[in-house]
Amino acid sequence: MDCICNENTYWKGNLVESALIGESKSGARTRLLNKLTVTVEPTGFTLTNAEGATLRQGIETNIFAIHDSMAFPCDNLQVVTQDFSRKFDDYELAYGHGRVERTKVVKFAAYTETIESATAIGITRLVGGKTKAIYALYFDHALSRREKAKEIADFVYLMLMPTQRASISVVGVTVDKINGPYAGVIRMYGDSYKSKHEEARILADGAAESGEGMAEVFESAVKYETQGLFDEAEVDENEAI
Repeated sequence: MDCICNENTYWKGNLVESALIGESKSGARTRLLNKLTVTVEPTGFTLTNAEGATLRQGIETNIFAIHDSMAFPCDNLQVVTQDFSRKFDDYELAYGHGRVERTKVVKFAAYTETIESATAIGITRLVGGKTKAIYALYFDHALSRREKAKEIADFVYLMLMPTQRASISVVGVTVDKINGPYAGVIRMYGDSYKSKHEEARILADGAAESGEGMAEVFESAVKYETQGLFDEAEVDENEAI
């Protein structure tokens, strides 16, 4: 483009649209900010419009930094990376931790065991009273109650989408160092053993026996039928405050 100008459209004396227009020597005009796409590669980014014209480029690869540095409106910006090709709004919902509101609560139940010189943790992710995913963590050394709480919080945090926050009921932990640093993202409750922890306890027992962790996410949530394998009134050294 040889000339760039701002074109305003009015209706009954009121501004209804303002568009950045590019004009060539031949008089051809185009809307420069029409259907913008930012393509990000390991070496940098390129911002193009519907005509394929390059409006910006640079070595920045952080999409949020690129977006926030724009000096003009980028409504309906399309983001293209090696593994993502949708609107910026969708990208923000998927990766914008701290940029969007956490409105969805994800529930977890967990059970922990410290046995001699090892620690095992079972975790279930719950959706509508059903199990969506199961996890077992194994550590070849003993963890304190606070350390177990932190391991669970760190593990769950990595699974959360930017719009999600977690509510975790855990047996065998001390939570006083968790809810402050994770405020608004994770709320952990130190609980006594209940039937809702049975599946997580089985996972912890399996990890303790095998010396290995595991993870499985189900395509559809599965109803776990409580078997009454453990006494809810039971309080052992692992669960005691």
